[in-house]
Amino acid sequence: MNDDDTRAPLVLVHGLTYDRRQWGPLRRELAAIDPDRQILALDLPGDGDVPRRDSYRMAEVAEVVHTQVTEAGLAAPVVVGHSVGAVVATTYAARYPVRGVVNLDQILLPGPFGVAVRQAEPTLRGPQWRRVWDTMLAGMGIDSLPAEAREIVTSLLVGRAARGGRGRRRRLG
Repeated sequence: MNDDDTRAPLVLVHGLTYDRRQWGPLRRELAAIDPDRQILALDLPGDGDVPRRDSYRMAEVAEVVHTQVTEAGLAAPVVVGHSVGAVVATTYAARYPVRGVVNLDQILLPGPFGVAVRQAEPTLRGPQWRRVWDTMLAGMGIDSLPAEAREIVTSLLVGRAARGGRGRRRRLG
């Protein structure tokens, strides 16, 4: 951002099971309509290029995000989070300077989803994990997405399951 540019940089935080590639279509659109905007699409711990952690407590994940924001030289960004990434974005905003927060597809209270995942944890960690995974996928309506979005979701979600699914283990809670 040059000195005359008052636009806040954007930091894009992906949702559960995704990585920074989730934001590809949005980044292409923004490059066309706002080509000089600074945008950082980052990976959360355990996804993409960011190593796994022993703990995924929100304050710790927000600290990892802050490290990436700082390393990119960004100050007071607008943080956009999708799904669980929205919870991370809001936690980040409670701890660090931001110009705004945009939460996509998240009510900020992961209650019922968190309860369901914790209840399914023994199955998810065992040889029958695919049963839970397939049930979750069936409820996502992937077939109703536009072609480009369907391709991204399929490569990230269905592709991960086809490769054995549980690429990483996280402590839930």
